Amino acid sequence: MDNLVIKLQAQNRLTIGIIGAAVAGPVFALQILSHPILSKLYKPIVYDAAPCPDQSENPTSETLQTAGAAVAISPNGLFPLYELGLRYAVEENSCEPPKLRIWRSGYGDPGSGDIKDANAENFHLLYSGAKNAYWNKDIRTGMRTMERRHLQSLLLARLRELGGEINWGMRLTHIKELDNNKIDITFQSGQSRRVDLLVGADGGWSTVRKHVIKARFGDNPAATNRWIPEFMGATGFYGVTRKLDLNKRADADAPADTHGIWLDRGNLSSSPLPNGGVRWDLILPGDLPPIKSATIDNTGPKTG
Repeated sequence: MDNLVIKLQAQNRLTIGIIGAAVAGPVFALQILSHPILSKLYKPIVYDAAPCPDQSENPTSETLQTAGAAVAISPNGLFPLYELGLRYAVEENSCEPPKLRIWRSGYGDPGSGDIKDANAENFHLLYSGAKNAYWNKDIRTGMRTMERRHLQSLLLARLRELGGEINWGMRLTHIKELDNNKIDITFQSGQSRRVDLLVGADGGWSTVRKHVIKARFGDNPAATNRWIPEFMGATGFYGVTRKLDLNKRADADAPADTHGIWLDRGNLSSSPLPNGGVRWDLILPGDLPPIKSATIDNTGPKTG
C-alpha cells in the first residue's frame, strides 16, 4: 500500500521553490533529490538573482564567482556533504590544516608594564597550538578549508547530475500566498512561478524572510525592522591570497597551519588553501555598521 501511495503521489510531485543557489539552497535540494522517498514526492527548483556562473567541469576556473572568499568546514559540516556523495570532490578541492596555532600580538598588558619590544623575536607571542585539533574519527578527517566558489561549483555539478533545475538571473520581488495553499512568486524580469512551498536560502537580507515577517506582524515598524540583520558590533574583512611564495619565508611550514591572532583590537586568522593559497579574515570591533560605498576602485594592485 505504501509503495502505491508513493507512486500515485510521484505523478504529481509538490514543487518546492528554493531562493538562493550559493550553498544552503543547493544542499537542501540535494537532500531531497538524493532521498529515495522525498525525491518521488517533491520537486525542488532553485532560483538565484546572480547571473549563471561558469559551468565548466573544472572547478578551479578563474571565471567562477568569487563572492564569499573561502570557508572552513568542521567535521559536523563535512558529514552531510559526504553523505551526499561529495567526499571525493570536497577533498580534491580543499586542504586539511595539520596544526592550529593561537597567537597574541606582543603588545603586552599596559597595566602590568609587560610591554614587548616590537623589534624582539617574540613580538608576536605563540600562546598555544594543537596538532589535528579538529580530527573526527568517524569520518576520518579534520576541518577542511576551501574557496567558497569551488564549494558552490561542486554542489551545482552534483545537483545537475541528479536532474535538479537551477534558474539564474531570477531576482525575487513579490510573494503572494493563494487560498489553495499555493504560492505565486514574481521576479524582477516579470516572470512568475507557482510553487507549493517556498524556502528562503537567500542570505541575511532574505526577501523570503522579509515577506514572512510582514505577513506575521503587518506594517508594524518595530516588527519590520526585525528583517534588518542585527549589527554585531564588529566589521569583517576577508579574502584569498593565491600562490604564496614560501621561499621568501624562514618558516616555510607556517602557511600550512591555521592561525588565530588576538590583536589589541579584534583578531586576525588564516588557513591554507589548495595550490599554495591562503584564506584570511580580519575582524575589528566598532560601534556602527560600515557604510556601503556606491563605487569601488578596482584600479589598484591585486594581491595574489
